[in-house]
Amino acid sequence: MDPSHIDVFLAGNGDGYVIAPAGCALPVEEMRALGGICHGWSQDVGEAVSRPEWRAMRRDIEACGYSIVSDADFAALLLPPRLQSGKATAIAGYPAAA
Repeated sequence: MDPSHIDVFLAGNGDGYVIAPAGCALPVEEMRALGGICHGWSQDVGEAVSRPEWRAMRRDIEACGYSIVSDADFAALLLPPRLQSGKATAIAGYPAAA
């Protein structure tokens, strides 16, 4: 398991996200109980790896292969700071939104 690169899945019941090591298979029955899941994207964990919350998620992943994360916890832990604030920032070659 490479804990530095994860797949992020959207839970079908809208209760949050399922986080798993990139490329790992998830247990079908458990994911069905969440209302199904849809692969959202893959991302590097980055600096979140040093946070206590990430260590708790990693323990979940090591125990059962995935972790279920609420919207609020996901945003605070894994989203880059520029996306957490709600402020638009300029990306190279594109002006910031007004």
